[in-house]
Amino acid sequence: MPPTSLCRVGQSQCIILLVIALATGVAQADASVQLAGDAAQDDYDSALQAAIAGDAAILRRHAGAVHRGQGSGGGQDGREPIHESARRGHVDAVQALVQRGADLNAVDQMGRTALMDAAWEGHPAVVKALLEAGADATIENAGGGTALKVAMRKKGNPEAQGEVIRLLREHLAQRPEDGQPREEKLKWHGDPDWKWAGGQGVEL
Repeated sequence: MPPTSLCRVGQSQCIILLVIALATGVAQADASVQLAGDAAQDDYDSALQAAIAGDAAILRRHAGAVHRGQGSGGGQDGREPIHESARRGHVDAVQALVQRGADLNAVDQMGRTALMDAAWEGHPAVVKALLEAGADATIENAGGGTALKVAMRKKGNPEAQGEVIRLLREHLAQRPEDGQPREEKLKWHGDPDWKWAGGQGVEL
């Protein structure tokens, strides 16, 4: 019965029935919003799990959200799906997430980007893919480290870590001229004078 019809039964009853009708409408609207929110959460969670597993096929078909926002991802320390794929070396999954519109420069609660995660874990293929997609190698995390700095701190596989460092140094050296000499640029983003503990004489 529409609210205008309810008013024929008397003023007091009309007010009561109108309040009930309005409350019912609000409750239904709240329920719809909750259902929509649950569906969005499920979509995001499925993307996160696929990213962790490196399932690029699922990510390419995924139509929902693939990121939440700075520091609010569903992974460890607020990481987004692209962080989780990058740190595990899932290059196909990273590329699929990029195609789905993932934020290349999203940061977790510590200010770490997917590029930093890939650099720290020694995944040159992922570092290369992220740089080619436009990831910013100059971002600093909460501790002031760039992707190059964190790569030089990691005692990982010398060959893989050396390739990561080479890729990042080459990328930074080719950035548009900003008035700084090449070595000064590199020193700012990853001091070339640091002793790389994992290098063991690897030519950079």
